[in-house]
Amino acid sequence: MKPRVIYNQNLLDIAIQEYGTPYAVFDLAIVNGLGITDDLEEGIILELAKNSFEENEAADYYKKKQIRPATATKITVNQSLGGIGIMNITNTFIIG
Repeated sequence: MKPRVIYNQNLLDIAIQEYGTPYAVFDLAIVNGLGITDDLEEGIILELAKNSFEENEAADYYKKKQIRPATATKITVNQSLGGIGIMNITNTFIIG
C-alpha cells in the first residue's frame, strides 16, 4: 500500500513509518523525484522504494499501532525583519 502524506509529514517521517529506519529516506527521495528536505503536500501519494531495508520491529510497531509521524515544520521568514537568518557572513566575520 502506498502512503498518503498527512499534514506536516516529511520524507524522513515516511521512511520511519514504512521501513522503521531513517536510512530509507534516500531511496524514497530518488523513487519520487524529491529532495530529502522537500516540503510534501498533504494528500499526495508516494511511491515506495524497493530497497535492501527489511521491515523490522520498528516498522511493524508503527503499522500495528497505525502511527504516522509528522514532524515537519514549515517556517516562513519575513525578510524585512533582518537578523542572522539573512545576513551574509564573509571571511571578515569575527566572533569575539
